[in-house]
Amino acid sequence: MLAVLEIIFPIYALIGLSFFLTRRGFFSAEDLRAFGKFMITLGFPALMFTAIARRPLAETIQMSYMLPYALGTLALMALLYPAFRRSFDHKTTTLATMGSTCPNSGFIGYPILLLAMPEIADKVLAQNLVVENMIFLPLIFTLLELGNGGEGSRLQIAGRVFWRVLTGPLVLAMLAGVAVSASGLTLPGALLRPLDMLAAASGALALIVIGGNLALLKPKGVRALAGYIVAGKLLLHPLAIFVAVTLAAMTGLLPLDGEMRAALILTGALPTFGMFPVVAQAHGREGFASAAQFGTTLGALFTLTALLLVLGG
Repeated sequence: MLAVLEIIFPIYALIGLSFFLTRRGFFSAEDLRAFGKFMITLGFPALMFTAIARRPLAETIQMSYMLPYALGTLALMALLYPAFRRSFDHKTTTLATMGSTCPNSGFIGYPILLLAMPEIADKVLAQNLVVENMIFLPLIFTLLELGNGGEGSRLQIAGRVFWRVLTGPLVLAMLAGVAVSASGLTLPGALLRPLDMLAAASGALALIVIGGNLALLKPKGVRALAGYIVAGKLLLHPLAIFVAVTLAAMTGLLPLDGEMRAALILTGALPTFGMFPVVAQAHGREGFASAAQFGTTLGALFTLTALLLVLGG
């Protein structure tokens, strides 16, 4: 139990410190946007590139990890969308599905893995971001744009969304890392060291961004819907991934070692995607989204602790 608290406490202590400082006016919304912009355009891309470029491609991109993650999450999306659609409109349903299935792999997951499983933290983050940026987010954004009545056919809309994702800094860094890894080149230390310095800033700064953004949220709106999202993200998502990992292992075709398996299940139990309230705000649904963001972040304190105890045993 003490070992688990040593992992969880620093994470939530930094979130709490940033929450307090933001409420006291030390950090402004503009400061937090600048921190977030740094993470998305420099910190995480540098981390993504070095995590892939330094290792053989087969070691970094593991289908035994990525396939259960993708299939388990997509299966849960397929179940939740019609369930939410019975009571809510298309946009609200799409956003609720997003909040229930898209984890905060970067801002919370990576700092936790750095403490719990430092040897594989970079590799896990890289694979999580590949799956999320190449599959989950394009799917969600395509559904949202279809709800807006975007111009062109569904295929054209999907193509535009995918192109925007493909030309983003995270995916470009991933592609560059894949190219270096596949070529077998060893990059000079003079090039890797500044990238390592950018990546090293990611862990703590990510938690500052989360804590500050939580302090600025004004949770309100459909409380029941926010509660459904919290339950979906913290309970159903890790369960869906656990089932997918178990079924994959039963086939004997996708073996996954114990530490990577634990990291994948922990990924499912992370709070919802850090930009969820921002995406929802663009569609006029920020009330329940901010409440869900706050609820999943607070609730994950308990669910992640429980999972670390179980998986660690």
